Amino acid sequence: FYAVDEQYSFPVPLPPSFLGLPSWTKPLPPSSRVWDAPWSSDFDYSVLTVKPGPASAYQDAAFFHRPSSTLLVCDAVFSVSPQPPAILTDVPEYRKALLFHARDNGKVSQVLEDNEENRIKGWERIV
Repeated sequence: FYAVDEQYSFPVPLPPSFLGLPSWTKPLPPSSRVWDAPWSSDFDYSVLTVKPGPASAYQDAAFFHRPSSTLLVCDAVFSVSPQPPAILTDVPEYRKALLFHARDNGKVSQVLEDNEENRIKGWERIV
């Protein structure tokens, strides 16, 4: 059983066992170019990583099935509401997280007004 090595959890980082991954889970190396995967005769793959902030990362894996020329992207295609869920707007600490992610790059000390526009901007950057 393989999984990307930086599983994302919000609002706090959780160990893989808390995310439902079995204890025997092995980290998926970053690319099929760096190791001989058990499925390497049929698939090439690459782990895709996005780091929206200094303490967070999202990872997904893209697999290319050479015989059928099919691309499979795991956990990267999903639908989310353009509005943040109520739990993120109703709880003050979670609103702070939305505003944190709404800041402009490089502006660590930037303090944003707590309004719907900035909450949506933070939500868009999280998802």
